[in-house]
Amino acid sequence: MEEKHLIPLIEVRGVTKQFKTVKGKFVAIDKLSFIVPQGTVTGFIGPNGSGKTTTIKMMLGLIKPTKGEIWISGNKAGEIKIRECIGYMPEKDSFYPDMYPLEFLVYMAELSGLSKKEARKRAEHLLNFTNLWSSRT
Repeated sequence: MEEKHLIPLIEVRGVTKQFKTVKGKFVAIDKLSFIVPQGTVTGFIGPNGSGKTTTIKMMLGLIKPTKGEIWISGNKAGEIKIRECIGYMPEKDSFYPDMYPLEFLVYMAELSGLSKKEARKRAEHLLNFTNLWSSRT
């Protein structure tokens, strides 16, 4: 029987991210490479300023690498398909004060292209999974 080749969940290849500052170029990420296989749980651990948030933002396509490539489930970073398999919780909350958590999750899921029915199903699952169901309204 032939062994099936699995596409890595995340593949970061030689990624560098430079930012322009008044003092010149600042290298936030320098030649970063790693692979996260499917079926694994991975966390980013490091001190403030080590590039964790910058790397995640590049994986989501929110900012572009200066050099290198990022692939999520076989899709290049920034493609719409990535939103189906990766989530991001920023350091600072961005909740709308007039929305309950369940409403907010449904709204965000709909913005990502899910039907209202599927958005609600997934939002309810997330609230149950994180033991936050009692905070939904």
